[in-house]
Amino acid sequence: IFFYNFIFKNKKKDNDSEIYIFTVFIGTVIIFLYSQLLTQNQILIFSLIPICAAYSHQFIKKYYDKNYLIYFIVLVLLFSTLKYHLRFNEDKKFMELEGIDINKFVNGVKIDDSLSNLKWITHHYPEDSQKEATLLRDSLNKIKLEKVNKIVITDYQFISSITKNKFSSPNKWHDAKSVPSKENEFYKDYQDFFFLKIKKNEIEKIYFVGQDKEFFFLELIENKSCIKESKANDLLKIYDISECSL
Repeated sequence: IFFYNFIFKNKKKDNDSEIYIFTVFIGTVIIFLYSQLLTQNQILIFSLIPICAAYSHQFIKKYYDKNYLIYFIVLVLLFSTLKYHLRFNEDKKFMELEGIDINKFVNGVKIDDSLSNLKWITHHYPEDSQKEATLLRDSLNKIKLEKVNKIVITDYQFISSITKNKFSSPNKWHDAKSVPSKENEFYKDYQDFFFLKIKKNEIEKIYFVGQDKEFFFLELIENKSCIKESKANDLLKIYDISECSL
């Protein structure tokens, strides 16, 4: 609204530098909004609210000097800050935990001693965190016992750190947003990149921890007869690729 008035209501039209700054600022906000929609990640753009409020405050003081407008901006800032603090900091209502009773958590020590006093609950087992913790502890123990070169592919990002596995996954996430489909022009590049990492590090086994995480990997392998699959528990699948020629 201020920008519209500034441009079309003859408010300091001769001040080109102010118009340029305002345009860049609004453009930056739009880029942040577009990035949020594109990545479909946790909602981080609420941090723009105090930045926009601060800029609006400065603009009002400089060109309007109306106290009621400043009071309005302050009220919007206070209301939004309180709302999103309660929603995300207190109630932890992120995308995956929306509608989940976080009081059904278990102590993270049930997974590993390093997670002691962490209140553990995920959207995978919202009603039975104890089962998930037991499966994760069992998976961690099995990964630690395996001494061959291996990579772990999982959304549980702490696993490689706890198991001290020195070979990281070729990419952090394995989902439709992170792995190109076969129709994508970069699919072959990704396939070559993935296989190069496996061959370079002489990987013999790939551990998948989580539900349906192996789908994207199996898509890359044309001749699957060389793969030896075993299911260790409801969360952990192991693929022996030592006899595969990638």
